[in-house]
Amino acid sequence: MKSLNHFILTIFLVVFSHETIKSQTYVPFPNSGIIWNIITTNDTFDPHSPYKNRYGLIGDTLINDTLYSKLYVLENDTNLNIINGSYVGAIRENNKHVYYKDISFPTKDILLYDFSLQQGDTMYYDYYGFLGNIEPYINSHFNVVANIDSILINNKYRKRFNFENSDIWIEGIGSIFGQGLIHPIAQYPLNGDVVTVACIKHNDTILHLGNPLCDKCFCSLNIRGIENNKVRLYVFPNPVTSVFNIRFDYIEREVYNLSIIDCVGKKVFSKINIKKGNISINKENLNSGLYFIILKDDKGRVYSEKIIIE
Repeated sequence: MKSLNHFILTIFLVVFSHETIKSQTYVPFPNSGIIWNIITTNDTFDPHSPYKNRYGLIGDTLINDTLYSKLYVLENDTNLNIINGSYVGAIRENNKHVYYKDISFPTKDILLYDFSLQQGDTMYYDYYGFLGNIEPYINSHFNVVANIDSILINNKYRKRFNFENSDIWIEGIGSIFGQGLIHPIAQYPLNGDVVTVACIKHNDTILHLGNPLCDKCFCSLNIRGIENNKVRLYVFPNPVTSVFNIRFDYIEREVYNLSIIDCVGKKVFSKINIKKGNISINKENLNSGLYFIILKDDKGRVYSEKIIIE
């Protein structure tokens, strides 16, 4: 019996060790074939006219004998077509550090990400400006790592860095907040704009999905249609610790469907044929992390909100 128990324990330790090593394997930042789809909406000034920014890594270039991947802003493109893009800068990775060189500030390598950070570490920035065509200005700021966990994306574990200011980084992806790739150094909107990383796609694989306009990586920007009756969506409390409530301005004679998706586009909860404006959900089956509430009405209009499960 002792021999059998020892054998089982040995097998357990081998498997456990293998899973631990697997979860700690570093996922490098991509050097080509990746696209960030960023959607901006403003429900105060112009709720009917969302707009997009798409960034993509296409090809490489040598700058002072150092190899960089070329970063483009893409126009109406979902396939990384250089013809439909404008070169704005370059990206490189070295020893888990990801650097950005802006064409309007070519003498400086700007540290975008440091994936060697530990819990409690501080990430310092000395750059805060615009991308590609406007001279940036210096404004030092910093961010502190609140905790680090892991997330399984396409059968591969990646470290996830959760910051005190709610920013979230994922190995091999970057930030999944705001302006995505350049979020750590991007200017924060002061006019009520809501900027969302709608999708991050590497080659044919979706790495992150949180489109506020539809449940696809790319969709028409007029999908909301003409909204004479704007539905406001509220989620509280947020962050979520147990039960949370979803409330919206229910319009009579309309039917709504609700979904909750995780940050890689997997649907984890759904409720159809909703005919009231208040829903309570227990988080017991949801792991900690970022999720998106997607509400659709029977006219095809889509409303969304982010939640954080603690």
